[in-house]
Amino acid sequence: MSDLNFGREQFAPMAEEVREALAASNFDLQIESYLRLENVGVLRAYTIRDQGRLIAFLIASVGLHMHHRTQLWAFVDLLWVAPDCQSLAWDAPGGAELGLDARLLATAEKQLHREGVLAIQGNATSDGAEAYLGLGYTAQKAIFEKKCAPVFDA
Repeated sequence: MSDLNFGREQFAPMAEEVREALAASNFDLQIESYLRLENVGVLRAYTIRDQGRLIAFLIASVGLHMHHRTQLWAFVDLLWVAPDCQSLAWDAPGGAELGLDARLLATAEKQLHREGVLAIQGNATSDGAEAYLGLGYTAQKAIFEKKCAPVFDA
């Protein structure tokens, strides 16, 4: 991990890399929907590459918030770090030792704020919350999920 490159990339050229990266997680992305969002200027993709290899990415959408119609917000959809890179540490400002996910999130934050984004909202699994909390995010809401059983009409 000697030559890490952080950047914003177009999603279309990296779509297959993202699909392959998430295959083990049983994701079945609607790539076409991501491409449509990119085509209308909503999608942002931030990456970390090590000698060309995609080792982390953050995918977000940017737009006016539905509850705050004059405020530009970013909504993090995916924040992923390759399993073999999850133990890499970053000495964050303030002395906290955080992972590459936090470092990528901090990089994206700076670029999004330059675009005029006023707030960034994301969700995380319990083991992924450290990246957000370590960068000063606060928990605002709980997300609930229930799998619906199929309904069969007789």
